[in-house]
This record gives sequence, C-alpha cells and structure tokens, in this order.
Amino acid sequence: MTKPKTRQLPQGQLPEDYSKTRIWKQLCLQKELGFGNALFGGEMMSWIDKAAAMHLMEKCETKLLRTVNTQTNFIAKVNPGDIIHFFGEIIQIGKHSVALEMDIFKVDAENKDVSPVGTATTTFVRVNEDGTKKQIHYIVRRRIKKEIEERQIQPAQVINE
Repeated sequence: MTKPKTRQLPQGQLPEDYSKTRIWKQLCLQKELGFGNALFGGEMMSWIDKAAAMHLMEKCETKLLRTVNTQTNFIAKVNPGDIIHFFGEIIQIGKHSVALEMDIFKVDAENKDVSPVGTATTTFVRVNEDGTKKQIHYIVRRRIKKEIEERQIQPAQVINE
C-alpha cells in the first residue's frame, strides 16, 4: 500500500504569495487534550469540519452538509495555548457539491512563528430539508469556477513532493 502524498507547508512565516484564505482560528484549551498532553485528534477533526462548513456556506450562500472527508494528515501535535489557524481554498465545485482543501497551522502568539499542524480535503453537498440533494445556485457555481480557473493560471507556491 502506498502512502498518500503530503503537501509541504511553509515553516516560520507564511510567504507573501501564499494563496489560501484564513477561514477560522481556534485556541487549544486544556480541556481538549487527549493522550500525550496534546490536542485530541477528534477535536481537531471537529474544528476542521466547522471551519470548512462556515467557509463553504458563506461562499456558496447556502446551508451545506459534509459528505466526505477524503484526506486528513496530522503533521505535528497541538499543545494547550496554541492558536490554530485554518486556511482554505475551494478546489472543485459541481451542481450539488463543493470541495475544500485546507492547510492548518499553529502560530506562536509571542513571536508570530508559524508551524504546520496538518492538511485536510473535505467535500460538502447542498441538501433540501428532507435530505435530498439540491443544486447549488448556478450563479454561485459560475463565480466559484471562475475563481478556481484564475488560481490555476497563477498557481500557489505550495511545494509538492
């Protein structure tokens, strides 16, 4: 079985041309710790879900439901007092669904040093009250597709293995 490729994230400071948008931040508290006196992984998954949902609902101008968390990579542990920043960009949009790629960093409050914590890719779908799929408005889809195309013309400076 081959190991999935992990995107390399910036260390120290985010480059000026870093393309993803900060979509949320969260403070790690003592009550959220698991084994090893570090943030419980399930708590981080919850934060990823919340950050993605809020960002995508605002961008798509509608309520969405997470359907798939295709990949989550934990790179470093999170300790109490760490400020966690979630950055993301939409990588795909269809008639009913939208996918978000996220980079997660911890930032030292004193010296502003940035350290990668993880990456995630997740997909959300628009649904009716009864839970059936509903189309994302075509104007929203067209706007987001244009944003994705513009980024592909000027790719982000994220290093791939």
